[in-house]
Amino acid sequence: MANNSKEIDKAARRSRQNRRDSITTGVVFIALGALFLLNTLDILSYNIWQIVLSFWPLLLILLGLNLLVKRTSFWWLTPLFIIVISAALIFPQYFPHYHYWLTPRRQVEEPARREETVESSRDYTDDIRQLDINLSIDAGRIDIFSPEEREKLYDLSFNYRNQDREPGIEFHFDSQEGRGLLEVDQLREFELENMDIVNSAVLKLHPDVYYNITIDSGAGYYQLDLRELMVNNLEINSGISDLKINFASYDTSVHLNSGASNIKLIFLENTGVEIRAEGALSYDDFLDYDLEQVEEDLFRSPNFAEADNQVRMHLISPASNISFEFEE
Repeated sequence: MANNSKEIDKAARRSRQNRRDSITTGVVFIALGALFLLNTLDILSYNIWQIVLSFWPLLLILLGLNLLVKRTSFWWLTPLFIIVISAALIFPQYFPHYHYWLTPRRQVEEPARREETVESSRDYTDDIRQLDINLSIDAGRIDIFSPEEREKLYDLSFNYRNQDREPGIEFHFDSQEGRGLLEVDQLREFELENMDIVNSAVLKLHPDVYYNITIDSGAGYYQLDLRELMVNNLEINSGISDLKINFASYDTSVHLNSGASNIKLIFLENTGVEIRAEGALSYDDFLDYDLEQVEEDLFRSPNFAEADNQVRMHLISPASNISFEFEE
């Protein structure tokens, strides 16, 4: 009975925490969506990315505050501060100090920039056994998954709006090793006034090839559905990001290095999971999902040693919100 009571209490705490996290995440997305939409429609005359990149330490403060209070009765402070900051940016005339700061940076209206699309693909052949993928992208959205159609080794569609930042795409193949290399390079010399999160890359991959994937990006939203893909190594280096990864029933080594991120990891039920965490992460997050603390910064699922498939992860982040799911 005591064990049942503890399990019920743990489930209730987890459910309550999930509701609070959902509210906070919802407020973040609504606030960011409103700001970027108003900026895209030119209702806000300043570049919102100038504000984000100039005040990025404030994002770290908010994430740190959320880590401190999200398990207390003051969890509502983080969404409240986000609402107040968003209001100050949307209605600067009611906040004299911010209005003074923003007004000098208002630019002469620029001509509308067209969205451009670059596409690249290669047919799948049996001699291709492995593909290394290097994505170096300024900022934006990246979606990776395996489509129903299996004729292509890869199929890439890259939308961008800044003509000075057209991505360079190269593919190389070594027929003797059966190994290919796909490189997408958009990173340029840093120019604050040109930052604009309007990139959108969709990459479809064939399921019968082994992959090593590296993503270097300043900021953005990444949704990686690897459930039908054989990914040996996954490395992601990003600044401010929202990251969702669905893992396959396959041995995968993962390295995540992020500045301030919201991270959601979804594993298949029988997968063994090992996470080595560095940074200002709440270890309670790992313990609440039944991961066992093996060392000070090392956590494993109870089935890790016996699992047929294992995901080994090295997570480095000064401030991130992380959640897990195990699905059938």
